[in-house]
Amino acid sequence: MTADIVAKNKRLLKYSRVIGHDRLKGALKTNLGQIVVGILDFLTDENAIESHFGETVIFFVKHLSSVDVRKCFKFVETLFCNNEPLANFLTSSSLSKFENVLLELKCNIYKSQFFMDKLKCLYAYRFFVNMIISELKPDSSWRFFFIRDVINTLFNVIDNNKDSTRIETATFRFVNSFLRQVFKFLTTKDIFPEIVSLLKKFYFTRTSIKKGCKELLVFLVVDNATHFEEHIKILDSFPDHEDFREIRKVQKKIKYGDQDPGVEEKIEQFLKHKDILTKGDSLHNLREILCDQKIKLTGLYEKLQDIRGFSEDCEQSLVHRLVCMLCQLSYSADQNVSFEAARCLGEIGPINLQTLVLQAENNLVHVRHSPFEIICGTTISLLMKYLIECDIEVIRKASKMLYAALKTKEGKKIVGEGADFGYGPINKNDIIPFYPTSSSSSQRVKVDVNRFIEKLDSDELWCPRRNVSHQSWINLLVSSMLETFVDNDFLNGLTEICNVKVEFSEHLLPLLVNLLVLYGHRSVTNILFKNIEYFFSEHWRLTVQENRKEELIAVNKKSVKCMLNVVNYVRLMKNCSVYKSR
Repeated sequence: MTADIVAKNKRLLKYSRVIGHDRLKGALKTNLGQIVVGILDFLTDENAIESHFGETVIFFVKHLSSVDVRKCFKFVETLFCNNEPLANFLTSSSLSKFENVLLELKCNIYKSQFFMDKLKCLYAYRFFVNMIISELKPDSSWRFFFIRDVINTLFNVIDNNKDSTRIETATFRFVNSFLRQVFKFLTTKDIFPEIVSLLKKFYFTRTSIKKGCKELLVFLVVDNATHFEEHIKILDSFPDHEDFREIRKVQKKIKYGDQDPGVEEKIEQFLKHKDILTKGDSLHNLREILCDQKIKLTGLYEKLQDIRGFSEDCEQSLVHRLVCMLCQLSYSADQNVSFEAARCLGEIGPINLQTLVLQAENNLVHVRHSPFEIICGTTISLLMKYLIECDIEVIRKASKMLYAALKTKEGKKIVGEGADFGYGPINKNDIIPFYPTSSSSSQRVKVDVNRFIEKLDSDELWCPRRNVSHQSWINLLVSSMLETFVDNDFLNGLTEICNVKVEFSEHLLPLLVNLLVLYGHRSVTNILFKNIEYFFSEHWRLTVQENRKEELIAVNKKSVKCMLNVVNYVRLMKNCSVYKSR
């Protein structure tokens, strides 16, 4: 059948004669994702854009209508997919190509500068998304990845086009339509609180879509309360505003029944909320409660006088559990969560907890992963976050690196366990297209000692005497360490992420130093300790000087904080029981 199709197409026939029919078909099938994106690049359907987005556009050069694109895809289905619908083929047997198409289409939206170009790219994205929705089922393994990716892409477009109400409005029409189509698939997904939080944000900050945000919130929280009951319980309170009166009534009934909630009930609700991704909003709401209810808080403090100070008392004490959770959250890798947790502790103020035990021993978290596994887990957690950003270079490299991370036996194990490295449990369903079906190989952790000495035994690398930025310093230091590992494509490849995300380098540095300390040669350990000591001796020397240069790395607050994190992390891990690398 495919040979007949090639014979009828003059251009394909020409290529087929040059490289052979099988090789041609194989090459085209390998690049199926690029072919799909290429076809959608020619989609210039003015009528469809007006129908879906309410905008009238005139393209000076017209290429393909929606009908034409469907004909092209029908040709592709016959040629490569055995007449199977393209959307089904991509989501059943070519998930990596499916991910790549979504990636390229959203990058096209982000990089388009002009109104018509952005609308054109937005419609191409919508056309493909609607194709995929037609194949969406309750048991589709890719449904969570797909919904999360589309929702974050559309919210990013709105967030980054605040100066263009027309793009903002057109994109929100897409959001509204999409959420109403897929809302039943959100019932078991933690993205629901995040969607509600963003809709609330846009309600207050974007006048052009304010009414639409309110109507969509009513649709999700009121009209479909039975679908999202468990999620609504952990939502923050809605503002005391007439537009939210009905929503507040439904939420209060789901959260507290017919009772009028007091401070203790509200704190209990906060403690039940485990999702770190939306913890920032919950902390903000908690701080308002702590600030407004000082008298009632005093009553809770007085109850502390009755406890005996044993660990089992702490497990029962609301104040102990709250202080303990806030202390943990204050160390969160998410800066917003960390800051809000610290502010809540400030509202609680100095109190006598009547015990030396803040957390019951059986609740303490013990490290159960090897240092290399911790690097894999932290990397995967951060890459998942970077995938839904709007910086094109970042999301392309994050996508590439996530495939590399899951090719490792350690990375695949971490995702399979659903481990939590401070960013919330890793959900395999969120990154299912990246998850390999074949077996993964274990990565060796071995350092080229001579290269390490050559690259890392340098005062200028650790503590430059010339003025350099914190970003340049941390990226060069971490990249230099990564380049000394032998036969480890995963670690070597992380330099690409370091070059585009300074935050990634900052998180990786303590983990890398700990890995090198545990698995490295004695010379490696000596060089690390010597240069860390040198950094702090220089910091002290420059600090006591009256006329010091604030630009130097040794007195740069961000750089000093990074080095303190290194010392603190290595010290903590030294006493932990960890698995040794094979």
